[in-house]
Formats: sequence, C-alpha cells, structure tokens
Amino acid sequence: MYNKSVILPFEQSKEDDRGYIKSIINQPSTNTSIIMCNPGSVRANHYHIRDWHYMYVLEGSMDYFFFDNFSKKICFLPLKKDQIVYTPPKEVHATFFREQTKLIVISYLARDEASYEADTRRVKFINLENMKLAKQGKLSCQFPELI
Repeated sequence: MYNKSVILPFEQSKEDDRGYIKSIINQPSTNTSIIMCNPGSVRANHYHIRDWHYMYVLEGSMDYFFFDNFSKKICFLPLKKDQIVYTPPKEVHATFFREQTKLIVISYLARDEASYEADTRRVKFINLENMKLAKQGKLSCQFPELI
C-alpha cells in the first residue's frame, strides 16, 4: 500500500479477439460503489480513520486534492477518464468536478451509513473560493488532529 495519494498505473490487461479484461485493483476490499458527480460539485472534504479507497474515473474527469501528511502541503492531481487514484487512511482529501462524472469507488470498509460515518471525520479543506490557490500550491492549512 501507499502512504499518500497517488495515481496508479493499471496492471497489464488481458486481451484477445473477444476483448480485454483490465483489473482495477487486485486486493481484498469490502465495498464497490458507483458515484455520480454533478458539474460544479465539491465532494469529500474529510478523512477516514481506518478506511482506504480507490477512485476510478469511469466517465468525465476529477480534480483531486489531498493534504500530504509528510510534506504538510496540499497536493493537486487532475484525473481524466480511465485513471485511478488511491487514498490511504488518515489523509484529508477533496474532489471537484468540472463536468458530469461517474466514479467507481472501491473501499476497504463497508459503506453502509453507520459504518461510513463512524470512520469519517469532516474537515474544512477545499471550496470554490480557495480551489485556485490550492491548485497553485499557495493554500496552507493544518490538521493537528492528524499529528
């Protein structure tokens, strides 16, 4: 596993005259969800205590922000269709969608509301007003609860 968010390469696809098989992840997980994201929406602005997840962009694109707990900096990763990003536990993250986007999210823990909320901590991180500064690396913030 990785200790910070990263866009991952796909493992080699299996292809023949019938088509292809592309593995999204190859490890045990508990939940797989499809999330539809509307244009102009900001999602997440939280971290998970124990959960990790992969977000695969099935359609559209996503601006992904995270607070690197090691460098203490906000990082920005633009993702396009057919890219996947990994989010480890205890890493603040947020997403912004410029267009209608469909994600497949694969997570370690169950995603029923009670389990999800018990493991999730909401934070003030990315919004429409500070997003440009975050993309430029000029936004600063601290999360002392993660030290």
